Parts: sequence; structure tokens; C-alpha cells
Amino acid sequence: MNTIHLLLGILLITVEAMNSTTPEPLGPKVKRFFQIEGKIYCNETSMRYLVTILRKGPQFSIPISELEPVDAVDTYIYVAIAKDFPKNSTTYDLQIKILHNCNEKRHVMEFKDDIGSFLPVERWTKIRHNIDLTVPEKEVGPSNLTMMWENRPF
Repeated sequence: MNTIHLLLGILLITVEAMNSTTPEPLGPKVKRFFQIEGKIYCNETSMRYLVTILRKGPQFSIPISELEPVDAVDTYIYVAIAKDFPKNSTTYDLQIKILHNCNEKRHVMEFKDDIGSFLPVERWTKIRHNIDLTVPEKEVGPSNLTMMWENRPF
């Protein structure tokens, strides 16, 4: 159901602890949803992308229509799910979906009432990123994280 929610673009903060009768060596698995806003830059030679994350964490109370593009070029909105990472680990996998190129304000306004329409790019990307998971989610604030990933579907 979480996957369906993600694909539909429902912006919900979800923390799901998956308990098992057999303890796992790395602890229980956890799932979280994040909304990420960032700028994307393409290196055509290496076919890798550098994304400077401008804001991370539970930003879901902000209406889509109020998300102002930081730059007129290459500003995107993302929804990401961190799935199956061990508790207290500092590294986990993220799946990121490019939802909408909001270079133009009118595009954001067009889709503000139907977040399910923010799915023009059918491409998933897998990245790895370090983060301190011991910080309570409500305390995760603005950040200037930098991430690299390969431009390839999976």
C-alpha cells in the first residue's frame, strides 16, 4: 500500500516499523517518506547527476502551490522513500521519483489540486546517502545535502 501511495504522489509522512519474531542482526526495518526539493545538474560526459538538496524532511504541510522555484532553471520537486534500512544505520537506499519540472510557476498551479498528475517522468533512481537516523523526524530541518546518482532506470 505504501508503494501505491508513493506512486499516487500522496504526501504523507509515514514511519512504519516492521517487527519480526526472529530478531535481525541489524535491527528492525523502517520506512519513511520524504519530500525533497532540489536543483539538478547534468554531467553529459559521465552521465551522472549532482543534486543539491535544498530542503529535506517532513515538509508535507506546505501546499504545492507555495513551493517557489529556487532557480528558473533545473528546479524540481521530488518524493522519496527510504525503504528497508536498518535502525540506527547511517546509510540507506533512497528511491527518488522526478515528479514535476516546476521551472514555470504556472505548471505548479496547474497541478496543485491533483498531486497524482505530478508523474510525467517514469524514471526511478537509486542513491545512497548518509544521514543520522537517531534525530527525531520532527527535528529534521532545512539542509544543504549533496547527493550523486546514476541516471538509469531500475
